[in-house]
Amino acid sequence: MLVTAQLQAQSGSSIPDAATLAKYDRNKNGRLDPDELRQQQTDEAKAGGVISLTPFEVSTNKDVGYAAGNTLSGGRVDTPLAITPGSISVMTREFMDDFNITNMNDAGSWMIGVDLGTAVPNSNPTSESVYQNIIRGAPSTDNFPTRNGSINFGAADSYNTERFEFQRGPDTAMFGDGGPGGRQGSSSKRATVNRTATTLSLQADTWNGYRHTLDHNQGWGPFAARFNALAQNAPGYQSGMNKLKKAWTLTTTTKLAKNTTFYASYERMNDWNNLWSITNGDAQLAWDGATVNPDNLTALTTAQLNAAGLDFNRAFNGNAAQMYIYNYATRDLQDYGGNNYRTRAAIANLRIPYLGNPHLKAIPSRRPPIPGIDKRFSFAPKDNIARRDQDTLELVVEQRLGDVFLQGKYTRNNFDNNTIWSNTSPNNYLLDVNLRQPNGQINPKYLRPFTDVEQNNLYSQDAIEEYSATGSYRFTKPRWWGYKQLFSLNLSTRETNSENTTRAWRRVDNAANADPYNNANRLFYRVYWDDPRADLAPIFTDPNKSLGVGRWAYVSGVGGAVNGTAGGIVKRTLDHWGLTSQSTFFNDRVGLTGSISFDKVGVDLLSPIAAGLAGTSGAPNFTTILGYNGVPGAHFKRTEQVHSAAVGAVFYPFNFKNEGPLQTILSPIGFVYNFAENTQPPGTGAPNPLIDGNQPPLTHSRTKDFGLRYSVPGGKAYLTVSHYKTDQIDIPSGFGSRNDIQNLWLALGYTDPVRTTSFSYSDPSSRRLEGWEVELTANPTRNITLSANYSHPLVYIVRESEDRKIYVAANTAEWKAGVGDPTTGAGAVAKGPLGLQAGAAGSNGTVQTALNNIQNSLDGLTTGTLQDGSERHRINFNARYRFNEGALKGLGLVAGVQYRGHIKSGSRDARLKFGLPDAATPTATQNAQAAFDYLWTDGYWKNTLTAGANYTRRFGRYNWRLQLNITNLLDVLDPIWGRSGLGNAAYFTVAENALNAGNKRTQFLYSFTNPDPRKFTLTTTVSF
Repeated sequence: MLVTAQLQAQSGSSIPDAATLAKYDRNKNGRLDPDELRQQQTDEAKAGGVISLTPFEVSTNKDVGYAAGNTLSGGRVDTPLAITPGSISVMTREFMDDFNITNMNDAGSWMIGVDLGTAVPNSNPTSESVYQNIIRGAPSTDNFPTRNGSINFGAADSYNTERFEFQRGPDTAMFGDGGPGGRQGSSSKRATVNRTATTLSLQADTWNGYRHTLDHNQGWGPFAARFNALAQNAPGYQSGMNKLKKAWTLTTTTKLAKNTTFYASYERMNDWNNLWSITNGDAQLAWDGATVNPDNLTALTTAQLNAAGLDFNRAFNGNAAQMYIYNYATRDLQDYGGNNYRTRAAIANLRIPYLGNPHLKAIPSRRPPIPGIDKRFSFAPKDNIARRDQDTLELVVEQRLGDVFLQGKYTRNNFDNNTIWSNTSPNNYLLDVNLRQPNGQINPKYLRPFTDVEQNNLYSQDAIEEYSATGSYRFTKPRWWGYKQLFSLNLSTRETNSENTTRAWRRVDNAANADPYNNANRLFYRVYWDDPRADLAPIFTDPNKSLGVGRWAYVSGVGGAVNGTAGGIVKRTLDHWGLTSQSTFFNDRVGLTGSISFDKVGVDLLSPIAAGLAGTSGAPNFTTILGYNGVPGAHFKRTEQVHSAAVGAVFYPFNFKNEGPLQTILSPIGFVYNFAENTQPPGTGAPNPLIDGNQPPLTHSRTKDFGLRYSVPGGKAYLTVSHYKTDQIDIPSGFGSRNDIQNLWLALGYTDPVRTTSFSYSDPSSRRLEGWEVELTANPTRNITLSANYSHPLVYIVRESEDRKIYVAANTAEWKAGVGDPTTGAGAVAKGPLGLQAGAAGSNGTVQTALNNIQNSLDGLTTGTLQDGSERHRINFNARYRFNEGALKGLGLVAGVQYRGHIKSGSRDARLKFGLPDAATPTATQNAQAAFDYLWTDGYWKNTLTAGANYTRRFGRYNWRLQLNITNLLDVLDPIWGRSGLGNAAYFTVAENALNAGNKRTQFLYSFTNPDPRKFTLTTTVSF
């Protein structure tokens, strides 16, 4: 069994000891209610405790149930939410405990407009599946999480976390850079002086998972240490798919003097996560059910392959002459590059839901669809894992000088990800139609389903080192309309380093092809569905010892390119200063906030280079050669000065001299306005220049949020209703029609490389995020706590290919002059030094063809269309009822649901929209109109229902909490269409008479995510 509570110390989330209860528990309910907790902390502050010192740690003593009182996300200084103009959502400790929220990603699913960066993270080992989320529909790559105000790679875990905060929109003064959607943050637990307390938690679930945590705080006068530890396995539902995690954190607090405190914290985390796919692909539907390979002698033609629904095995390897596969069924390495065949799907990426795909009847099929798959089935290798390591060091000193508070901080965070033996998950159902193996022996797996997977390794490291200083100054002038003023100044210098590479075992003694980067020297493995799950390590730790065939080297880079092209090193620097001012008047009924930041951002890139290097065997030891512009060791460096600003106002206009219904009802109503902006850091690649030769600008975002706020003190109710409109400007984009433009200049006799062979420019685009957001947290009675939020996030492309349009308009006259007579080409002229080239003129010549391509491309632009994956409506609701007296005193009941409405997942096929036969080619205008005819998937909510109960009771000095949580309460397994990680496009178009099946042209749903089945989790917590 498991425990999820923790020591609360100064935040009030821990279980107080008997002496504290006797002093402060006035209603004798065995816990400190918010008013009782505030009195305790006030007394501790008067006694000179740590609480009285720092505004740089959020004060959670104003949290009531799920309603948070304060935030750090408004400027790194503890500020009441009610007067903060930004859009900020907070998950309190009580919510985390009640709903068994164990990490930042779990928390985000309950927040406004937050989605996982990868919809199917189990088979994705990259950062997008670990710690990057989509906020307000903005790409996940545009944000990184923070912890205690500093960038922190990794998904924060609740075992050492006090609260989660989600800030939406650009965040000007906080960090100096960032994306348009917002970012997620967390606050860590601190050690508390003059307090000794321990919380132990044990947890188990019906998927064979467990989670154990320890939280111990020990105070010795002016010094305190706090130790948090975690041991966890959070497996997926599939058998043997483990997510093992071990972590520990040691924090210390030292009061060096009455007004000087030093904090130190170190965290170490290791996890070992299996990589597997929760969806499997059906690659046998197109097979005619009759054509097989009896002897490896017949080479089928393309027409024969199409008719039979087969492919060469080597088609999976770029049709290379060789394809080395280690077969786990026969336990040997064989070359499948000859006349060896496999079945193929009727369409690409067709997946198999647990319950079957009811839309498959829309596609032509030779074979019946695969019946329902056992939900616990997985044939991913036992040790196909991502090994992740994280360590974080934080050193903080804080000083009080009257009304001035100063903080100096050093932060270092490292996050490594390594998929040791392979980073791809088997997930296809193909049939082995070969009676014999490539070596001529009888195939023991004839007509059995299998999957081939390339062995490779993905390594990445993200690290930051930051020095920061923050100062705050508060003062009040009661005679000036209750004027209160806060100034906070943030200074920081940060260096972020990112390194990644892809590596794989490649054959290096192939007499037929010596280049290890050639596809012919790739190494695969084959697993069959009906075999025991494979072990990769014994084979792929060193194939030279295990295979006994060939000589193998661990090669950096990817196949098909000289010296490889994967990986690189990126160093980003940021020197930031930001000033925030917050003024309030009339007893906090008017709040004015403004901030400005000036930043110096830099990037230093070493990228893989392949072209122009001598030889094909790679650098020494087969490592990728890094450099810039074809020069090994050369760096691309860029430094920019940027600035951002923000202004906001919160105004509660209704106030009455006398208490009464109007005062009660109207006084909490407020109006909010917020304008904020920021600049994104430079990308991970060297950008091409603009068409005018200048560097493309950094991506900049600005937002306008306005709405209503209803804030009743004491956590009774906190409601926000707001509309936002965010513009993301100068998004890096390539210059379209590049090849056609180069062909035009070549055909017209030009020799200038800038036009003919090196035409590479950027053509930035812009995006608009807009929508409505509503959030409510309330404690209408002492027994009831609830929260709900609604969002309507929309994302549009509002600018694209503007420079290309100008360039084409400026040069079209000269290009058209090279066509001449539309039929004969007579009279065509060209200004290039070589004159017209052969085949350039005439209606079907190079010039006219390129002109047609360019015009069709421009006419087909769909500027203004809604982005795939945009949800019409997102609603989260949860509530708790707690018995505070009577026989059921100590019992709490919780329930929640997450509703996701219709998702835009594609557009109408132009031929279907306009009733065109397949043989007809839609016009560019028809294609553009069809792009605005959106296709939607159905909303879903039943599989998100969750419920639980907890019971708290004290026995002497021990406080016990028993808790049961149930996810997917109704055990609904209907597919979630359109959230598969395949670009969020759920629809596929099947052409007329595909595979000679006589079908009509149609679009049908085929891309989905399988929801997790019902799970019971039991948690036991003891605090003393």
